Amino acid sequence: ENHGGYSSNGKWLARLIKETGHRRAGTLPDFGNFQLNKVGDKIFSYDSYRGVDELMPKAKGVSLKPKVWDDFGKEHPLDYERMMKIVVGHKFNGYVGIEHGAPDREWESIEEIRVNLDMIRRTLSNA
Repeated sequence: ENHGGYSSNGKWLARLIKETGHRRAGTLPDFGNFQLNKVGDKIFSYDSYRGVDELMPKAKGVSLKPKVWDDFGKEHPLDYERMMKIVVGHKFNGYVGIEHGAPDREWESIEEIRVNLDMIRRTLSNA
């Protein structure tokens, strides 16, 4: 899973997995984990859509978060249609896990999961 630092550079992680040459080595693209680093107030990030596209050829699963990053350290709401076109475009037929917020907001998080699940279902039915 891309999870900060080098692993959130989709191109770097995709190459690393490919170079292992092992059939069981794979990726778990996480839509919202393309924040490379934070130095003071400055955030360095990697475009989530590009990163997911680069990691999908070896994806064993996908992790949905409703926020994504651009190349300029800015966080944005997930464009479900755009992202799922990337995922499905790689002939992915596995699980899309939906991550939720902190334990102290568990009930709100359950509602957020339902909203995200509904968005995914609507997006896929329109594809």
